[in-house]
Amino acid sequence: MLPDLLRPGLWVVFVGTSVGVRSAQAGRYYANPTNRFWELVEAAELTDGSGITAERDGELLDHQIGITDLVKSRAASSDSHLEPGDYNVAGFLRRIEANPPTILAFNGREPARQVAHHLGEPVPAEGPLSWRVAGALGYRLPSSSGANARRPVAYKMEAWRRFGRWARERGTTGHEPVRGSSPRLQRMAAEDVGDL
Repeated sequence: MLPDLLRPGLWVVFVGTSVGVRSAQAGRYYANPTNRFWELVEAAELTDGSGITAERDGELLDHQIGITDLVKSRAASSDSHLEPGDYNVAGFLRRIEANPPTILAFNGREPARQVAHHLGEPVPAEGPLSWRVAGALGYRLPSSSGANARRPVAYKMEAWRRFGRWARERGTTGHEPVRGSSPRLQRMAAEDVGDL
C-alpha cells in the first residue's frame, strides 16, 4: 500500500489500521473527504497552521510528524473488512524500532487494541497510554474516520485539541525520544511474521 511517512527522531507518528481504498487509489494518506484527519491535525495545532491536506501529506515530515499503518498488505475503508491475519504488528514494531519517535498517536481504538494485544498490555481508553511502545509515549485518539459516527465531530475536535496540548507539553522537534525497550518487546518485534 502506501509507503510510510517515517524517519528516525520524529515528534509524533500517527498509527492507523489500514489505508482506505480511496487513499490507496489516490496514493495519499487520508484522501477520502469523509475522513477528518487533516482537519483534526489542524485542530490539534501540530503543523503551525500550515493547512496540510492529503495532496501534501509528505509535508507532515517538515513538522516532525509521520504516518504508518498496521496493515500494509491491502486497503480497507473499514476495519470490519480486515481479517486478523491482515495485521502485521511485529512488522509495525520493527519499523518503529528503526524510526523511534517521541510519541505514537493511535488513530482510533483498533490500532491501539491490536498493539496492546500483541504486547500483552491492557487495551487503552482514549488519552495517554499507561505503557510505551518501542520506548515511545503513546496516546489513543478517537478515530478520524467518517465511519466512526459514534462520536460527533465536535467531540473529536476537542479530543484532538487535548492531544495537541499534551504532545506539546512533551516536547517538539529536538526532543530526544526515550530509547530502548523491554527484552520482551525486542523479542516480539524480531518475530518473522511477514515483510515490513
